[in-house]
Amino acid sequence: MKNKLATLQDRLDNPLKDDYTALRQLEKILSLSELAKKKLNMFFNKKSPKIAAMSVPTYAKIHKKKVNLQITYLQNGKSYSNDFSCNIQTSDPDEINDLQDKAKNNLGLIVSDVHRQLNDKTSEYIYLEKYMFILNKKDFLNCQVTIEDIS
Repeated sequence: MKNKLATLQDRLDNPLKDDYTALRQLEKILSLSELAKKKLNMFFNKKSPKIAAMSVPTYAKIHKKKVNLQITYLQNGKSYSNDFSCNIQTSDPDEINDLQDKAKNNLGLIVSDVHRQLNDKTSEYIYLEKYMFILNKKDFLNCQVTIEDIS
């Protein structure tokens, strides 16, 4: 009786039911070096760990925060706000607070600049050069820095 899966194409077209059977057939068909036989036998050795039993690597959690500068103002009797934000992300839980504080301090400097400009009587406008934002002082309501956890 002739083997139904005699050619390589027949074997590719008709995959075997499991890896064990496939590896055993491969061992019978191909002439393997001693090193290849040892590596192949590692799969059949009961002392070696099975792939499914191996631990799955744990991935570091990504911490994400959004530090936001919000400027609130009036126009035509309605309240509006402009938000300028900085997104922070890191896998180091200790680093996230440092990065958050740096971003908060940088945006805090802008808040200080807004208040300095409000007290400056030589101009009627607040101008944030970095954000190309101009606002009439009489329309200004508030500016604040907020922090949001977006993890």
